[in-house]
Amino acid sequence: MPGRMPQPERNPQERHLVGLRHRLAALGLESGWMVIARMPVRGYALLIAVPLLLVDVIVIVSAPRITVAAVMLAMTGSIVAASVAWARSYIALMGENWLATHGLFRWKVVKLEQLTRLRAYSGGAMQLWVHIYDSDGGHVALSGRSTIPRIRPYLLRWAEEAASQDRLRVDRTCRSLLGLSP
Repeated sequence: MPGRMPQPERNPQERHLVGLRHRLAALGLESGWMVIARMPVRGYALLIAVPLLLVDVIVIVSAPRITVAAVMLAMTGSIVAASVAWARSYIALMGENWLATHGLFRWKVVKLEQLTRLRAYSGGAMQLWVHIYDSDGGHVALSGRSTIPRIRPYLLRWAEEAASQDRLRVDRTCRSLLGLSP
């Protein structure tokens, strides 16, 4: 169409970041940040799809009807699509004095100057999650094995400040993970 201006390319995460800007403004926090974690979309899709497709093959071979095949493949497709949507939507960001995570539907923000609690949760041999809470009820959970080591110096500074003011509760696992004195 003549005279039409080319449109700039949009970052797929931009839609989520607009919501974060509004949330940060409402909380009175600055808006500069760095990405500290993203979900590996392809890995999650394969992790979900391969076992489900094996189950599909077993069920279809044991009951070779077109309706069984259609139902099984439709269920597998919807589960894989949901897991891909969830993995694509996850992002963890860190600002000067806050941490934020975005799940499938909304942002969760923690103000680091109001840090009150660090709690570790182990979901098995390979999983370690660190839950971070502030006095306003903010809560984020970050991977203790991949994300926390990357932001340890920044988080340690805020944790030491909160501990010096006697407003921080930290469990033993988080103390050793961050290198805090008992």
